[in-house]
Amino acid sequence: MRKTAFILLAGSLLSAQTSVLPGFPPGAFENTAALSNVGAAPSYVGPGDVVASAYEWWGLRAYSAAYATATGRIANICTPADAVCADVLSDTNGNFNLAGTPSLTCNNVGSICTVKILYDQSGSTNCSGPVACDVSSNTIANRPILTINCIGSLPCMNFSTNSQVLIGVANQASSQAQPITISGIIERTANFTTQEVALSISGGTTQLYFPATTGQIAGYAGSVSVAAAANSVFHAVQWLASGASSILYIDGSSNSVNSGTLAINSGSTSSIAGSGGLNAGNIMELGIWASAFSAGNQSSMNTNQHTYWGF
Repeated sequence: MRKTAFILLAGSLLSAQTSVLPGFPPGAFENTAALSNVGAAPSYVGPGDVVASAYEWWGLRAYSAAYATATGRIANICTPADAVCADVLSDTNGNFNLAGTPSLTCNNVGSICTVKILYDQSGSTNCSGPVACDVSSNTIANRPILTINCIGSLPCMNFSTNSQVLIGVANQASSQAQPITISGIIERTANFTTQEVALSISGGTTQLYFPATTGQIAGYAGSVSVAAAANSVFHAVQWLASGASSILYIDGSSNSVNSGTLAINSGSTSSIAGSGGLNAGNIMELGIWASAFSAGNQSSMNTNQHTYWGF
């Protein structure tokens, strides 16, 4: 009995003492809400979270945190001879979740898979229908290869002939005047003195490409504009096409250029590696914004891309 009474008395004294400790308000030690998220994993941040409202966007990761949370479609992937074609979804961390589609037995040697459809994840419906501006190829030989573990554990699309092109399944529903911004992760791995195209719009009137000069990336919207970019290295590119106020922002380096004033025309088609092809190179992601990235946008997108892809 004495032992029980002692325990109750000690508890009462402790409660009284903790309620009046100097520097702490009454009940301070009862509130654990501030500690409830300790150890929680950081949320995914995609390109669409850095700059919202892309006109079109394709890539081998989720466009945004919302798209990742919804485990949205990233690409339709096919095993050799199209024995199996299935959609690969994002996981909730924004990653290309190939393991989530076990029927796709893809590797880089015996079971080389191709990218049949790359879905426009932007949520916009800027192609005629109106529909999303997905890009695809029904012919196996004309598709890029899905390369596993291209950078660390992350994949890329490998293009090795000028016939490997993903073409828009529908045309642009309306014209879009400048300014526009094209953002992407691209690499040229050979053919350093031939023109290699990463993204073509309007039948080639707007292009992000590697020119026939080694160590450069170029943008064309009526005039050729170039900036330095080392060969055989992935580059984060933010190309603002806005006439004489254009900018090629490569890996954090800003280059003032004049890319011309051509618009994205109604009825045109977006093609990844179109209009000449990317005969030796890799692509991770590409997107178009019908707006001008500010200097802050360019820097933030560059950081996001380098951080996620790890190059």
